[in-house]
Amino acid sequence: MPNDWTHLLFWERVAAQSGIYFSSQQKEFQLGTQGPDHFFYYYLWPWKKKDRSVIEIGTQIHKEHCGKFLLHTIDYLKENPNPILKAYVYGFISHHILDRNPYIFIV
Repeated sequence: MPNDWTHLLFWERVAAQSGIYFSSQQKEFQLGTQGPDHFFYYYLWPWKKKDRSVIEIGTQIHKEHCGKFLLHTIDYLKENPNPILKAYVYGFISHHILDRNPYIFIV
């Protein structure tokens, strides 16, 4: 799976080619580019016991619910335009694309 920086760099390349930027919502967008990966980093301290239930949330979203989440969120966004949510969703979509197709982007 691509790491955090790869997701950010991927979007920079997409933005440069597409002209789609979120300068006013940069933080929200960058959070979206990480998708559900933040659940994997919930426990960073090596001396603390990891709560597998938190990690499992990230795993489930990646493996089973990512497409459903995106479709529902896009439908919601169509009915309730919101620039902050739009930036987050675009970031999340880029995360999803790169996770599904990483090898074609590795040079």
